[in-house]
Amino acid sequence: AIGNGQWPTDCAAAVVENIGIVQKIGFTGLNISYNAIDPTTLGFGTLIAVDLIKVPIPNFVWPLTECGQHVTLVDDNNTVAAYDNPSGPISVKDGVASISVNAAVKIPLGQEDNFSAFMAKIITQVSHSFTVRGYFNATVKTNPSLSPVKIPEFFQVTNVGYETSLTVGGCANFPKIGFLQQGNFTLDPATGFYILKFTANINNPSQLILSLGDVTYQLTLNNEIVGTVLFDDVNLIMGDNPLSAIATIKSKAAYDTLISVGASFGLQGFNGSSTHPILSKALESVRSQLPMPKLSPAV
Repeated sequence: AIGNGQWPTDCAAAVVENIGIVQKIGFTGLNISYNAIDPTTLGFGTLIAVDLIKVPIPNFVWPLTECGQHVTLVDDNNTVAAYDNPSGPISVKDGVASISVNAAVKIPLGQEDNFSAFMAKIITQVSHSFTVRGYFNATVKTNPSLSPVKIPEFFQVTNVGYETSLTVGGCANFPKIGFLQQGNFTLDPATGFYILKFTANINNPSQLILSLGDVTYQLTLNNEIVGTVLFDDVNLIMGDNPLSAIATIKSKAAYDTLISVGASFGLQGFNGSSTHPILSKALESVRSQLPMPKLSPAV
């Protein structure tokens, strides 16, 4: 099979065990974007590190030049997403192949709720494990001058299968949300609601970069819903993220507490946290805290 560069599809799943080319798969910096018009299509980017079998030949480097992939993400035995990464460059160093991925992830028809549940686990838990399954096609560079018979300079190795369990650090319900600066604080005479513009910081402890768009949470105080807070154009890198926010406080008692001693509001997701229906369902599980200091009264 290696001679003609063809690995039959029915051998793909056995390649890892029988030949052992792929020893381990790792993903670095998972980037997920919910900005596509089609809610079942997500932007996805990452750097994949593939540990290849060690060959006991001094200075041997696997002669791989290009690689394309088909990958599925499996959570609780459900195929919640899949992507095809067109053929692109691959680099190999110290037995590790690095593949850069920028692709559109598709959520299979009927798996929308399962994908929401998958993302809810990543957003609310400290870590989450799931299965990555797929195969890749690689272009191998040969050295015809060393061959006793005529061979092509490049040939294709197809259907190299792999399956691995991947554990990623999650957002853990965003445990560190801070109040940075008060902006305009006004009373809306038409509704009687208090409108507070402010800057917040959301620390993202996960291994993901998340582009979520506008996100709204319910504000709670003493276990009662007292308003909402809108975080504008949420793009979370790993670590600290200053964001513009608008709180709508509908409770006079909550307002009085805020301007007298400050308040630690609860944040909770709800059906309507995002205009993206699949993301909104995932955000329903979010439970966090937003402490606010004593503020100047509304004008």
